[in-house]
Amino acid sequence: MSRDVGLAALALLKELVSLCGQQCLRRNPITTYEALVRGEAAYCPFAYGYSNYAREGYEKAREVVKERAARFKKEEPEQL
Repeated sequence: MSRDVGLAALALLKELVSLCGQQCLRRNPITTYEALVRGEAAYCPFAYGYSNYAREGYEKAREVVKERAARFKKEEPEQL
């Protein structure tokens, strides 16, 4: 990749991080999904897709994540 493309990508990432709460920078993927289930986060498109959250027994997690993803598509998220 060219230097200009790399710098543009870094600028976009810097902007994205500036829109996130500080707690987002301290969470790992598992704690991110747990925060989604508890309603402490609205949506996270970049977390690794742990298959446990799609399995039977995790119905609440699936419902919450599905509802938040649908809401995210319709309106601007308050906080990522």
